Amino acid sequence: MPENQLTPLVRRLKSVANLLERSQSTLLSLHYRIVRYDAGHELYKAGTVDPPCFILLEGCATRFKLRSDGSRAIVAVELMGDIINPEALLLGRADCGARVSTPSTIAIVEQEAIQQARKADRDLESTLWRYALVKAAALEEWLLNVGRRSPTGRLAHLFLELHLRLIAVEASTEDTLKLYVSPEELADAMGLFPIIVTRCLHDLASQNAIVLSGAAIVLCDLGQLAKIGDFRSEYLHFAA
Repeated sequence: MPENQLTPLVRRLKSVANLLERSQSTLLSLHYRIVRYDAGHELYKAGTVDPPCFILLEGCATRFKLRSDGSRAIVAVELMGDIINPEALLLGRADCGARVSTPSTIAIVEQEAIQQARKADRDLESTLWRYALVKAAALEEWLLNVGRRSPTGRLAHLFLELHLRLIAVEASTEDTLKLYVSPEELADAMGLFPIIVTRCLHDLASQNAIVLSGAAIVLCDLGQLAKIGDFRSEYLHFAA
């Protein structure tokens, strides 16, 4: 299959479903436009009706909810190949806001094109629903992570999840994970203060689970990280 800019999306969907060649071709033939955003750019707000489909090709994005006082909780970290707003495609409304955390490249597909593809291809339709359900399963694990694991365990668990998701789309080596999000964003994602996040990073380093190397985290001992984070990957529902 020829390589094109939507290939990361195909890889991501194939990581959680047995996507037929016909459906892969349907995705790769979608009309899209490429937009490059600076770090911090807000893609859309919660409540947006029928937004276009945002597909992350490079960089990192977060989905978040805001309280009335403006305080933020990050509820998902989106990586290469991810559809940032799957609920908007299936339900017609964005439940969360989204912004890019790093300089990012995004493919934008209009709603009409996606809906036509869904109607024409039942396998693609079921794959998109499965992808949304996998994201929901990840959110359930996220709630457990924030609600019941130690601060250090939360970070260990998150790093392993991001690592495996990047490997699934062939965007990570076996032992290196770039730290895409700032300590402030990690804090908003894990229900912690930034200073606690910094302490936890050094705690993981002191246990030889990671090495902090500039903008990257080197995962030194996956088994140790899994033990600290009580990590089991079944909730990611990777396809066999």
